[in-house]
Formats: sequence, C-alpha cells, structure tokens
Amino acid sequence: MIKILHTGDWHLRGQDIDEAKECLDLVIAKAEEADVVVMTGDITDRRHTLLDSYATWVALSTFEELAYHCPVIICSGTPYHEGNIAEKMRVASNKHPVIPVVGRPDIVELDINGEKAVFSVIPQPTKQYIDTLPTIEETDDRLKAGMSGVFMNLAMRAARMGAKYHVGVGHFTIGGAYISETQQMIGRDIEISREQLYILNFELCCMGHIHKAQRIGARTFYAGSLYSLTAGELDQKGFYMHTLDDGLQSEFIATPARPRVVVDLDFTAEGKALNDESQIEAALATETIPPNAKLHIRLRAWADATVTVSQETIERILKDIGVHPYSLKFEPIRVPRQNLRAQSILAATNLRSKVYEMARTKGETVPESILDKADLLEGEPDEDKILESVRLT
Repeated sequence: MIKILHTGDWHLRGQDIDEAKECLDLVIAKAEEADVVVMTGDITDRRHTLLDSYATWVALSTFEELAYHCPVIICSGTPYHEGNIAEKMRVASNKHPVIPVVGRPDIVELDINGEKAVFSVIPQPTKQYIDTLPTIEETDDRLKAGMSGVFMNLAMRAARMGAKYHVGVGHFTIGGAYISETQQMIGRDIEISREQLYILNFELCCMGHIHKAQRIGARTFYAGSLYSLTAGELDQKGFYMHTLDDGLQSEFIATPARPRVVVDLDFTAEGKALNDESQIEAALATETIPPNAKLHIRLRAWADATVTVSQETIERILKDIGVHPYSLKFEPIRVPRQNLRAQSILAATNLRSKVYEMARTKGETVPESILDKADLLEGEPDEDKILESVRLT
C-alpha cells in the first residue's frame, strides 16, 4: 500500500503569500501520513521570480519540510509562470530527496514500503520535447498526435520495470476538464484526450494546470489550486490524499483558503438608475459576505450618472453596514447611454416603433398624431388619409 499526497498550482506571489503559507502548513502537516508527495507544477506565479524573493524562500522551506517526511516529486509547470524554478528546488532535499522533472517527460522509480512504484512525469507539452519524433510538425494537431507516442514510450518503460504501481503525473489540459462549475476548458489550450492518456496504463494519474479540483473518469484527478487566484475561482480549494492498495481511495482535503465572493450590482436596468449612494448600500446589505472573504464588486452604471463611486466609496459603505472583507477589488463599469439607444432603435420592427424609441431615449413624448403619420407612410398608400393628416386647420 502507498499513500500519495497530490498538490499543485501554488502560484506563490507576494500579494497572497500569507494565505498561501497557511494552506501550505496544512500540506506539510498531512505529509506525515504520506509515502510520497507529488507536486504537479506552477510553484510560483511569475517566470522571473527572483531567487532571493520571499516567494522562493517559502517554496524552498516548504519542500524542505515535506522532504523531511517522504520523497517529493515535482512536475514542472507552465514555463511563463514558474520558469526554471522547479529545478532549483532540488537543493531542498532533506531526509528524503526532492526530485524535479523539468522540460521533458521522465520516469521516477521509488521503493516504498518494500514495493516498487514508478511515476511517469510529464511536464506541460511543448514542441521542444517531441520535435525529435519523425514527421512531427509544429502545429497543435501534430503536437497532440506526438503525445500519444510519448505516452506509449513511458508505458513500455514502466512495464519493463515490473513495478507494482504505475502513477502518471502531468501538467496539461485533459479534454473536458472544468475550469468552473459549469464552464469547460475548450479551445484555449492544447488538449490531450482521455483515450490518449489511458495509453499510459496507470493505476492513478495526478494532474496540475486546471485550478478547479476534480475527478475525471475513474483514476485521474486535478488537485486544483491551494487558494483562489482569480475572480472566477469560487470552488472549494485543497489537495488530495490518494491510497493505492488493491484499489484506489481518494480523499479531498480542504485548505483554510479565504472564500471568494463576487457581487454584481447593475444600475442600468429600467427604473434602477443610480442616483444615490444609499442604493448601493441597500443592495450590498442583502449580500452574504463572510468577514474573511476576498470580495470582488462589479458595479454597472450609466456613464452620465450623477453619483461618482470609487474604491473609497465602497470601502466606506461596507464599513457602515458592518462588512469587513479580507480584501476588496472594485470594478466600475460605465455604460454609455448611446449604446442602449442604438440597440433599442435598431431592434424596433416598424417606423412607428423607431420614432417612439428615438423620442424615448431623448426623454421626449411623441404626439399620437405623429405616430399615426408614421403608420400611414409605412402602410398601404391612401391619398385621402394622407391629405387629411397633413391638412392645415
């Protein structure tokens, strides 16, 4: 039996470093129960993170503590996020090794509890690590086709090693993976199909790159990010503990990540124009906002609204209603009225409606006689009615 702690997508950066440390402390504590830790990429958030930065120090100290408990395997992540930082983590080896696999796929063999386990580690697919294959051209389709050859090669090597357990480890997109509760990752990345991935012939596949924790099929998992990194990440954050014995058991462990709350305030609807700050206060008072939340407020209002709303305005209103979020991002969206005017006029289906909509957007009232004339001009011509409508009195 082996227990594998599966974590990834730390994206260590200055603005969230305290929250990240709280989450990593839980990872370190749970590593006491694991036989191996698998980190599936994107250690830092920026490619050019300095080696003497606090984010790098947090990464090094975390890997050193993890390696006190068990071996650590790192699959390098997206190059524009972490650059070559994964290779630098090798120096964090402690009682056990820290083993980074960077750039090209490779196999890591470990003896765990007297049983051999093989890990096929596949960093994010790049043209560089398969362009030596015959007839592989630099296109996405050829790259995906080349990955089948990579998987086959790893599967054959793993089989020859005669290990009891074969575990896939990767940092890329599997077709059909979800990036939110309802949104799938489609057309935004090089995708590997489930059928291609199954060529590896694994007992378990630990994945990184997608920030939403999820299970794909019976044996493939994305650990997701440790904490919410963007406004779209509203799901529970954490990591997995997988147990391989005669079968597979997987437990998702939630981190103490701060919840993210997104509030949309729209003051462009009919009869809801923003005229006073009290309207914002009333709208926010109805929202459930935890005291430690990362709060993102989007406010849509007409560009000519008489009320000016700033970050300071929102902070003051939140304080007045007793809401104290961990952080606040305010996104004002000013909507020009001419956009709505043009849309409503274009949507009109006859001349009467167009005249009416044109007047309405200007705040004017159209006499019924004018609308009648519009009907006459657009309908079947009737000389008597037309002459009657324009006859002077």
